[in-house]
Amino acid sequence: MNCPCCQRLIYSRQPRRCGFCRAELPSELLLEPHEVDDLKNEIRDIEKRSAIDLEKEAAWEAELKSRRRRD
Repeated sequence: MNCPCCQRLIYSRQPRRCGFCRAELPSELLLEPHEVDDLKNEIRDIEKRSAIDLEKEAAWEAELKSRRRRD
């Protein structure tokens, strides 16, 4: 999607203004409030899963180090 004013790519449909020319974007180009909430929830879930994965990886590496010391 492009800005109707400057024709540049709209890189986010959350802000009400174009990131380049600052023109107000038509409402049909913007995300609905519930879509923004859904995106934020999805990002939060991804961040939680990523943190869990990092914890598991750190625990696995600690276990490997412990096993190497014993051998």
